[in-house]
Amino acid sequence: MGILPMKQDAHPLCDYYLQGAEQLGWPLTDDFNGADFEGAGVYEANISKGQRDSSNTAYLKPALQRSNLTLLRDVRVEKVSFAAGKHAESVVFVQNGTEKTAAAKREIILACGAIDSPKLLQLSGIGDRESLAEFNISEVQHLPAVGQNLQDHLCLSYYFKAKVKTLNDDFGSLLGQAKAGLQYALNRRGPLSMSVNQAGGFLRGSGRSAAEYSAVF
Repeated sequence: MGILPMKQDAHPLCDYYLQGAEQLGWPLTDDFNGADFEGAGVYEANISKGQRDSSNTAYLKPALQRSNLTLLRDVRVEKVSFAAGKHAESVVFVQNGTEKTAAAKREIILACGAIDSPKLLQLSGIGDRESLAEFNISEVQHLPAVGQNLQDHLCLSYYFKAKVKTLNDDFGSLLGQAKAGLQYALNRRGPLSMSVNQAGGFLRGSGRSAAEYSAVF
């Protein structure tokens, strides 16, 4: 996966943001993926040749060439089935209205996100005993924490008028659009090749951990 530092091509307004953060006494950081990510800085982005380099394009598509990998589309997983004890042996899923089973030879990797992963565990009999009984799901393992402590990712946006040119101003004219288009067409650089969120920070709003706070610019 291509990791592109955006410092070289970030909009000049980002410099004013970093200067402001420094004046307020906030730390600056050059690496949000480092050991200590607290501070304000210019982001890195997963971009390759001017396009977003997602998990799909960077890993899955190349891996589909392997003979030992099969990708099934439009599938809804119903549950993980267990053999005697707590040994996961297969996955039950529905495809085109037909229930099917995929048996595991070695292991089953559950990667359904923060919402569907605990849901699938519960449907498979792993979760709080009382919650499972409420829906007549046979218990495999009593784990009360499954599905608990989920938190919303809240966002509060502020908008300000700028005294200097912004990216919107650059794109607000035919000349600015043509310039950006030419940059991208010739060398896959410029604003069309980058994330719209170019700078931000993880900053403390109180004495708590900086990981609990983030700001995007």
